[in-house]
Amino acid sequence: MDRDGVIRRANNAMRQLAGGDAPPLVGQHLGTALFAEPAGVAEIVAAARAGRRTGGIVRRSAKGRILRVSASPLANPGPEAAAVIVVEDVTEQKALEGQLLQSEKLASVGTMVSGVAHELNNPLTSIAGLSEFLLEQGKTDDASREHLRVINDQAERASRIVRNLLSFARKSPAELVPLDLADVAQRTVQLMGYELRRNGITVNTALGDSLPPVMGNRDQLQQVMLNLLTNASYAVSACPEGDARHIDVSVALVGDKVVLRVTDSGVGIKAEAMAQIFDPFFTTKPPGEGTGLGLFLSFGIADSHGGSLSAESSGRGATFTLALPAARGAFPAAATPQAAARHAAGRPRRILVVDDDPAVRRLVSVLFAHDGHTVDQAADGHDGLRQALAGHYDLVIGDRRAAVGAEPFLTALLRARPAWRPRIILAATERASGSAGAGATETDVKLLRKPFNLRDLRTAASDVWEASD
Repeated sequence: MDRDGVIRRANNAMRQLAGGDAPPLVGQHLGTALFAEPAGVAEIVAAARAGRRTGGIVRRSAKGRILRVSASPLANPGPEAAAVIVVEDVTEQKALEGQLLQSEKLASVGTMVSGVAHELNNPLTSIAGLSEFLLEQGKTDDASREHLRVINDQAERASRIVRNLLSFARKSPAELVPLDLADVAQRTVQLMGYELRRNGITVNTALGDSLPPVMGNRDQLQQVMLNLLTNASYAVSACPEGDARHIDVSVALVGDKVVLRVTDSGVGIKAEAMAQIFDPFFTTKPPGEGTGLGLFLSFGIADSHGGSLSAESSGRGATFTLALPAARGAFPAAATPQAAARHAAGRPRRILVVDDDPAVRRLVSVLFAHDGHTVDQAADGHDGLRQALAGHYDLVIGDRRAAVGAEPFLTALLRARPAWRPRIILAATERASGSAGAGATETDVKLLRKPFNLRDLRTAASDVWEASD
């Protein structure tokens, strides 16, 4: 460049970045050639001519690429050659940096959400459990029962929200487990419900009943579903005012595949974009609104699960289809609530519940005392271990965070009473590897997720007594 910031010579890479040929490029101001305005470039050129070190500038070009521009002075500058400019295309680098930053944010959010979820799940457990217990008794009038039913439904709704947040915030093991794809879809729709309603978008779901499970990683499949819903929401939001705004989500068995479809009433995908839609860094969104990695990562997740992800669009709207192999017979037959209640209410048992929340202890005591069992309570691990060593218990229900000093309650109990392993239920917000109580100690111990309802608790107790009798 000369002293006025005008380009005097450029290589082929520079011409490609500017999107022009050599004759019109030479003679232009660099800022105008790259960014359609000279501002910003003149300052770094002046600094380079004065011998000052600068970090350069990073800006989005008129062609939509992110460029880093830096300047260096020549040893013997003249009027026609005053500085050398290096222009780098850092679009992909910035996209990856954004993904890394987002991952770090999610890791921080995951730590926070785990703690908050534990605090929320205890009151939700007692609200849902005690309202369900009162409904079972049948001793209230119709109006009161309706109020109790609303309380129970809303507690369950709050529990689902907490579980959804945990599912997205925590890291999951890489192994694949049997899971219900319709449940994954339903939870993701619930998680995005507020944002969709705020944008005036209606979501219609058709989730098949009695579908076979798929072998999958829940967090990864939720990521796919979240990407598909987010893209559909963006497409529908671009519709002209007055047009229908809806997204249809369906899960069905097609042959030997469980198929998830997300169809939107948006503006559709142009034919020239369809061939590149799963390519990395390709996006049809304006600069700054998309990284072009969502569908690329989703395609890879589908492939790693032995399935496929495809898209189709014919003028208006678009349909994305995720097809995964069905894993028939992966789920054992579930016990009915009535059967669980009958088994749990068999011969009288002695039960110890260890939890720092008095409402949770009250729920467990009320339920099992009503079924004819004796329930002892402990507010911490020290008291729980003392009572366990002083007597015999048919069932121990312990909160995962309960501890005896620095040692998890479960570890201390099993060291003193190793034969009790089959009769222990560990109540936890989530199974988090590497934290207190995790690891080999928890192997073969019944895990009960918080918040739990009466059916969960009775079924868990039934399973424990069936295994230990």
